Amino acid sequence: MSTSDATATVVDPVALRRTIVAAEARNMVEWFDFGAFSYIAVTLGAVFFPEASASAEEWDAAEDGDQDGEVDLLDDED
Repeated sequence: MSTSDATATVVDPVALRRTIVAAEARNMVEWFDFGAFSYIAVTLGAVFFPEASASAEEWDAAEDGDQDGEVDLLDDED
């Protein structure tokens, strides 16, 4: 294939600008969502897991129903 046979890609500047603006808007919404959840995560943990310590809140969410309060990650009896 010679260089004279190659076709140039034609890009509409308006469509390109609209795509870039849409991608930037989506990115801003994602970062806002991440920031808002990060800001209220501690409060949500205290509301839904009031007796748990801050580091144990995640473990309580993943607890598989053990009555002793321990999380058995390698429990094969389920």
